[in-house]
Amino acid sequence: MKHVMTFLKDQADKRPFFLFSFFLAAVIFLPFVYIRIVQLFIVDCNSSWLYGIISIFSIPVGIVSFVISALFLETVIGYIATILIFAGSVLISLIKESHNKRTIGVLLLLVACMLAFVSMPYSPALVVAKDYNMVLVTAPSPISRGLKSVQAVGEYHPCTYELLGWDAETLYYRSTCKHSQQIWQFNLHQERRPISIEHIPQNLEVNTLPRESVFPYLQAGCVFPPSVESSVWELEIKEPVLISPKGNWIALISQNPYSLEDVLLIQIKK
Repeated sequence: MKHVMTFLKDQADKRPFFLFSFFLAAVIFLPFVYIRIVQLFIVDCNSSWLYGIISIFSIPVGIVSFVISALFLETVIGYIATILIFAGSVLISLIKESHNKRTIGVLLLLVACMLAFVSMPYSPALVVAKDYNMVLVTAPSPISRGLKSVQAVGEYHPCTYELLGWDAETLYYRSTCKHSQQIWQFNLHQERRPISIEHIPQNLEVNTLPRESVFPYLQAGCVFPPSVESSVWELEIKEPVLISPKGNWIALISQNPYSLEDVLLIQIKK
């Protein structure tokens, strides 16, 4: 341990920006990238032994991710500031270490890790079964995917949503972010992203469904025992649930009980 500390002190004196860049990548970016890779590609709930091993190993990484996101990254300012500080540190290191090919290679790997962190896919609390289509109305832009994933891990609650109703194939909803409210419309066939509007249209159709009617369209998660999964879904679906006038889409709000909400559309196959 003494030799390690001596080495780190020596590196801090000789290459402070390189060591700082490495520290940021290892402590901030890598834990989140690892968590998302596990969630998206590795975890198989049917292999209970594999899931158990990965879960045990993920606990310390998850704790680190939670603490970091809660302290530094969950706000837009903290998120952007962290990335800019890291980019500046890497740039200074590249200038100072331009003669060292090995160091340049390590720095490029660190940049790749940061880019993976920024662009890693975001998943809402609910996921539909494979046979159905889902539209994430409140999907983050490509550059803010990392921010929203961090907010989910850090149990940050930036916005709440309220479904207002349908007008043909257009859904209307209200967002409340801190003390600011906004009305949005989203047309399934004309718009790729929600459009902000000033006023709520008159005579919107509000046909509600019980939360239980959505369960057949959802993908089973890693809930043990499986018999309690419906209870988890009840917590993750915020009422009301609205069906479109033609009866081919369901609008609902997916909520993580501790953090993010999202507006989802699920297509019903008739």
